Amino acid sequence: MNPIAPVIRGCGRAWARFLALDRVIRVHFLFFSSFLPLLGGSTARRDLDPAQILALLGVGLCFHLYSYVLNDVCDLPVDRTHPARQNDPLVRGTLRTWQALLIALVPVPLTVPLTVWLGGGARAYAMLGAGFALMAVYNLWGKRCPIPPLTDAAQGLAWGSLALYGCLAIGGDPNVLTWLVTLYGAGFLLHINGIHGGLRDLENDLASGARTTAIYLGARPRPGGEVHVPSGVSVFAYSVLVGLAAMLLVPLLRNDFGYEPGVWTAMLAIAGSLLFVDLLLLAIVMRPNRPRWNVVFRVHCFSVAAVLPITFAPFLSAETLAALLLVLVLSFLPLEWARWLRPAYPSPTERNAAQRPAPQEIAAE
Repeated sequence: MNPIAPVIRGCGRAWARFLALDRVIRVHFLFFSSFLPLLGGSTARRDLDPAQILALLGVGLCFHLYSYVLNDVCDLPVDRTHPARQNDPLVRGTLRTWQALLIALVPVPLTVPLTVWLGGGARAYAMLGAGFALMAVYNLWGKRCPIPPLTDAAQGLAWGSLALYGCLAIGGDPNVLTWLVTLYGAGFLLHINGIHGGLRDLENDLASGARTTAIYLGARPRPGGEVHVPSGVSVFAYSVLVGLAAMLLVPLLRNDFGYEPGVWTAMLAIAGSLLFVDLLLLAIVMRPNRPRWNVVFRVHCFSVAAVLPITFAPFLSAETLAALLLVLVLSFLPLEWARWLRPAYPSPTERNAAQRPAPQEIAAE
């Protein structure tokens, strides 16, 4: 008997459990949940100590669990009919609804001792409460609101509040950079939830009677798996993305970061290049009928999110930057790069083609 075989099997089982955990708590989105409070805190104090970094990461994790797991509970009827969600433990029933609610709600009161640890005052608690309340609004009515951009904006502001919380919890007063992180985080969620998620889930959302920004703006599936993306969807998508670009570039051009000339020039070039590429990629995102759409979809989501912490990188302390890099690595682990490059979320055209019977099957019928 191969003595290594049990170890390999054990590792395989552990990896399978990790991937199942990712389907419950969305490990692959932890980077976004982490950089908002850390960047917000850094705008108040650049040299965050390890205890403050851990506390801010803890609050971000609590908010992350509350947001994603509660959303899955609220959207369970819609997810049960979604082909890409059939392996989710909540959809399969291996995770009960009450268990998911515990995962979502228990972290909420845990943010109180973490805020005490940080030394946050009344303003920090108020901001944290506002974030939880706004996220509840989205989770409960996000796919039921007659005007979906409103609830998408509520979700965006909920996430953006983490940056303001980070600043206030450290004892700082919000400044230009704090508001940059707050509004960029809010705009990013408005963008990807309204456009990326709306186009990806369009067919199932329509069939389930869900209301989304993409549907509200006129996106519709066509026979043969094609998708009609009207000008309203494109105008919305480009407007939000251009707004995000301007939001980032204006403080950078004014050098509100206080960078040395060489660093300032490099960051301006990097941020400008990434944002230009994001605009080019958006043209493909607006055409979900193209092959390998899912690859561009995911690269675009990550790139739009990552340009903000990349721009902040020279501003951060070595400890804060190291913490973000560790969370980034953890976030990428469940993506399984080989699988990620395959169409886990194929374009509607690819999905329709895959579901058609083969020619010999048609003949047999």
